[in-house]
Amino acid sequence: MTEKPTRRPRVLIVGAGFGGLAAAKRLAGQPVDVTIIDQRNYHLFQPVLYQVATAALSPADVAWPIRSIFARSPNIRVILGRVEGIDLQKREVRSGHLSINYDHLILATGSYHSYFGHDEWARNAPGLKRIIDATEIRKRILLAFEPAEVGKSDEERRRQLSFVVVGGGPTGVEMAGAIAELARFTLARDFRNRLAWWLWGLAHIYFLIGVRAPILVAAQWFWAYLTFGRGARLITGLAPLFEDPKMQPRVTDGKPLSSELAG
Repeated sequence: MTEKPTRRPRVLIVGAGFGGLAAAKRLAGQPVDVTIIDQRNYHLFQPVLYQVATAALSPADVAWPIRSIFARSPNIRVILGRVEGIDLQKREVRSGHLSINYDHLILATGSYHSYFGHDEWARNAPGLKRIIDATEIRKRILLAFEPAEVGKSDEERRRQLSFVVVGGGPTGVEMAGAIAELARFTLARDFRNRLAWWLWGLAHIYFLIGVRAPILVAAQWFWAYLTFGRGARLITGLAPLFEDPKMQPRVTDGKPLSSELAG
């Protein structure tokens, strides 16, 4: 009598952040079938998001495709999707029209900032957890210098260039320092050699997770430093340049000039 082949254990990992990626890397090449599901197709290195928010790095410098990270791991597959429900009895995860079965489930969905029941604060105080958050903050910071450039008084310029960072943890402190660096050196003196930049880069490259070629990443960041990261300072989006409609530049057809054109 021929024995029925034993099915390999199925491991489902929800989320491709640091936790999910670390778990998948430990299971790569093992006698298990691993499925990673994430609502985005890239891994985001969140510790340097503040550098994107302050125009030191471009979004592509801090995100890597999940599939390329595990391209050499045949027992790992990646699914783009948003988990909508988990059936513990059936050991099944639902995502849109997909139903994914598992033997072992790892939930590594990460965390998100809280407004303590005041979600309306998000409009004026964006968090910093996603690339879209970083680019929105970057847009607001860079746009603040535009009305300050044409301000009619020191008081008006100070108002436009006053930034408030809520939270004094690592991200808050780094964010505040990066804004000060941007205002005092980057935009004022068109960059200068900074020892702190090198120390920052070495520290973050050392702790990179999930990137097969940290040396390549280091080279990319080094090139961004040598070229002053000009592309990272582009202002994108369709937000108006100035809050006051009367101050918005207008083209020949009388319509306001968008910040996308100004970038």
